[in-house]
Amino acid sequence: MKDNLKKILCFILIFFLLWIARQYFYFYVELSLSDNLRTVSSIVIKVIFWVLLTFIYSKFVYKENIFKKIKFKNNKKGIFYALIFGLVLLIINLAYNYLSKGTLFDFNVSVRGFISAVVFAPIIEEIIFRAFILNKLEISLPFFWANLLTSILFVLIHFPGWLIWGEGISWETAVSILFVSFIWGYIYKKSGSFLSPILGHAF
Repeated sequence: MKDNLKKILCFILIFFLLWIARQYFYFYVELSLSDNLRTVSSIVIKVIFWVLLTFIYSKFVYKENIFKKIKFKNNKKGIFYALIFGLVLLIINLAYNYLSKGTLFDFNVSVRGFISAVVFAPIIEEIIFRAFILNKLEISLPFFWANLLTSILFVLIHFPGWLIWGEGISWETAVSILFVSFIWGYIYKKSGSFLSPILGHAF
């Protein structure tokens, strides 16, 4: 168990260092690209730094193929919970917009942003955080703590971008990300299906 914890903590360290370097690359290089190239570049780099890195580390350190462990089974109960939770979040978001801004809808998302955030991000991010990090942490820790630590890491992965881009840390956003990530972990645990957190995340 200690050996497993060392392995996954080492992976997390490598991953975060590479992701910090990627944020600097985005700020100094990618921002000079056209919108379409920047979207493609962002997705490709995320696939390399997240999915490919996870596959290589899993293959050579854990001696396993992570993609063979990801279960896309059609768990109706898990998918139902994911969609209901997503709907609840949507209602809360609409209520917040109405109370704070006087309008229900405040979505300023381009087609490129939609494809990146709603299609690719849920799949890529859930592979590393739920299918890999959470599963490996759960070997050494009780599920509650493994899920909480995974969720904290999921929040922290947003910090480099916020700080490097000069946006500052939004604690309100950080807490909301922590909360939904924690719920996604439980939905994944209860359903046993990778489809559940992906759909919840996309919603």
